[in-house]
Amino acid sequence: LAAMLYPFYAIVLVLLSIFPPLGAEVAGTNATLFDWKLANSSVELTDVSYCKPDTYAKHLFTGLLEGFKLTTRILTFNAFVGTLPSERSIYVVFGGSSSLIDWLFDVDVHLADYPHCDKCKVHQGYFIDQALCNPIIISTVTFLSMLNPHYKIVVTGHSKGAAQATLAALDLVHAGYKNVNLVTFGSPRVGNAAFAEYASSKLGLHYRVTHYMDIIPSIPTRRQGYTHLSGEWYEYPTLSLYQCSGFEDPDCNAQWGTKLGLDKEVDIDSPTDDDSTDQQQHPLAPLWLDLIRRGAKDHMFYLGRELGCKQQDIPPDVDSTPLNLRALPPSPVHKDSPSMQLRIMRFAFALTILMLVLFCIGTWIVGRADYRRTLQTHTAPTAIERDTESTPLIANRR
Repeated sequence: LAAMLYPFYAIVLVLLSIFPPLGAEVAGTNATLFDWKLANSSVELTDVSYCKPDTYAKHLFTGLLEGFKLTTRILTFNAFVGTLPSERSIYVVFGGSSSLIDWLFDVDVHLADYPHCDKCKVHQGYFIDQALCNPIIISTVTFLSMLNPHYKIVVTGHSKGAAQATLAALDLVHAGYKNVNLVTFGSPRVGNAAFAEYASSKLGLHYRVTHYMDIIPSIPTRRQGYTHLSGEWYEYPTLSLYQCSGFEDPDCNAQWGTKLGLDKEVDIDSPTDDDSTDQQQHPLAPLWLDLIRRGAKDHMFYLGRELGCKQQDIPPDVDSTPLNLRALPPSPVHKDSPSMQLRIMRFAFALTILMLVLFCIGTWIVGRADYRRTLQTHTAPTAIERDTESTPLIANRR
């Protein structure tokens, strides 16, 4: 009987290897399974993060996001946390750079030690950025997990928010959560090679989606000691996805950083595939021009969706006050009042300026006093004792 069933088992295995299971879709020619529903929900929520934070709660969540319940918004960093019952998921969403504070953190590319792994180093600006909002994220996810113990956790973000989402997902793993998924779009590099290996091994399902000539994933550069996480899915202009291999697949988005000379030296005198004389003499020039023309568009276009706040999804007469888990019971706060984190940062900035002014004044006073003492020392006459013959007093001036 067992021998008779062997051909049947073989046919079943062949069919399973050809056709994906129900609910999954194949993306690209050589791709395995890609969770389109999870990715599309993530990119739509990331889209919402580009709206003003005080409009998050009155946003109209439709389609895949219908029924999304906002729980907490983090005003300073354009981030929010909520639940999507239709997917049985808790979402942590981060927006890209949108303020001067965000850009100041972005340019701080110094590699700092990562405390959870030996030899791991991460972008210092992103690490400080995430540390500021980590307590509220952990407390909110803990609360929501108690209410929804069977929900999975999805952390997502775009651009600088993607880097912050990577660190936030790891923070949740370190807090003891095992069902943490990470979906990022146009993420810059976050840390060194040791960190990339550590994060890729600690996170379960993680998609790092890049779109064609998007240049943001090429910075910070490998020359500066940075390496991407694995799990890259490269999106072509045709909106098809290609599953990349390793950490820096040369056939995927990393090719643009290499061609532009960001990751290694490029011989500008070498001929290109184009027969144009101008391109043979200056192969980088047309590439930079093309990058300028397409770079911004590609960075803000993912999974067929142009990212950015959609004002039509924000009705004007809806209460925008979300559930505030940072103070239970919530106290009445004016919707335009700054967040506590913003107040602290403003106070710290003002205190720094005050200390700098006091230091300058103190330095001027001390310098003035030293100058006066020095002047008196150099100009005061030194009396010479009279000798036995009553020699007139002689002033010795230096």
